[in-house]
Amino acid sequence: MRKGIFRNTRYHLMLYGLAATFFPVAGNAIGVGGWLNDPLKTHQEIRSVPAGACDAPLPQDKPLALADVVHYALCNNPDTRISWAEVLGNAAKLGSSRATYLPSVDVSASLARSDTTGTAAVNTVTPAVSLSYLLFDFGGREATVESTKQGLIASDYAHSATLQSVLFSVIQAYYQLYSSTAAVDAAKETVKSGKASLDAAAARYKVGVSTIADKLQAETAYAQALLKETQAENEMQVDRGILANVMGLSPEAAFAISTNAPEELDAEFSGDITAMLEQARQSRPDLVASEAQIKSAMAGLRVQQADGLPNLSVSASADRRDEIEGGTGHNDATIGLRLHVPLFTGFDRSYKIDAARAALESRIAKHEQARNAALLDVWRSWSNFQTAKQTRSMTDTLLASAQKSEQVALGRYKAGAGSITDLLNAESQLADARQQHVASQYDWLVAKADLLRALGGLDSKAVAAAP
Repeated sequence: MRKGIFRNTRYHLMLYGLAATFFPVAGNAIGVGGWLNDPLKTHQEIRSVPAGACDAPLPQDKPLALADVVHYALCNNPDTRISWAEVLGNAAKLGSSRATYLPSVDVSASLARSDTTGTAAVNTVTPAVSLSYLLFDFGGREATVESTKQGLIASDYAHSATLQSVLFSVIQAYYQLYSSTAAVDAAKETVKSGKASLDAAAARYKVGVSTIADKLQAETAYAQALLKETQAENEMQVDRGILANVMGLSPEAAFAISTNAPEELDAEFSGDITAMLEQARQSRPDLVASEAQIKSAMAGLRVQQADGLPNLSVSASADRRDEIEGGTGHNDATIGLRLHVPLFTGFDRSYKIDAARAALESRIAKHEQARNAALLDVWRSWSNFQTAKQTRSMTDTLLASAQKSEQVALGRYKAGAGSITDLLNAESQLADARQQHVASQYDWLVAKADLLRALGGLDSKAVAAAP
């Protein structure tokens, strides 16, 4: 009995080793050796970068520049992790479809006991190995691989589109916080101007050269300036919470952004709008992803068409039956070809083909819809960029003029040559000019980023290269 058990154990170990040697995926599943996580090299088809996790905590000892915020947001925002997981899932589907070009091998074993009245009980062990391989299926496997490959390409570019969307949200929130911080500074300057006007009105009233009405008007204007300062500070806190949110942080997270002049994205736009529209057709990741989805749907239609055609496969099996006590046994081996011809499936196949054809038509229409929306997006972003560029230059001139006008009005009022109404009007115009100047800076920076996004060129490199 020991001899039989030893021989069978040795036989199992031989099968175990062969499985681990020639089919290492199965070997790895049962703990034999190591194997690459991606034996069919599907990850080499991925062009985008993973979301990943941040390799360092958010810096607390220095103000954050735009590049710092972008890095931290891209690796913490859940949208990027979701889209990257979808890329990996489609890569696995591609690997699964490519696996159909490899043979299928199964190893099994059975242990049985036969007990017949009047005879001795017989214990038998039957190890077996079987192989099957699809030889020909009229392009069904090829179409399946093509469909899953295009699905991976689509999710890959969709991930890039998600990165650009998150990146733009981060840039927009960063510039908004910078703008609201500058708005607080502008409000403080308006408070200083209001205090100077109030002091001047109070001094003139004290010496009897102006009426109480001048002082009261100055006090009202000063109180309004203080109120606007409080409102500006509140908006700044809201914008801080929004930036924290897009960075994947809690709204109360403590951090500070740089108070230096805001970094402009490293992008120069040349050419006319026609060239930009063509650039968007070629570069926008969402349009490339949509084209890949069309190709995937086309391949899916071919899969359904091929599924109703004959296929030819080869199969082989070998097993050994051993009696444990007696040590006797025999080997069996078979090999053969199998032709499968589907004749009638209750019209299931024709309906699946119709469904696949309808899915293709829908995907084509959705691509046209996405293309039209993308071109309109470029047109809108380009128009906003042109307006923001002109407005930015105009508000520089407006602010300089308003500052001079306020200084002249204050000097005239102190000298008794001007009225309190002229001074307060000049201060109001200066406050508006400050706010418009701040807003124009924000509009310019965001419009530049938005046009870059619309063209499909917004990435972390453009941010890292910002001066």
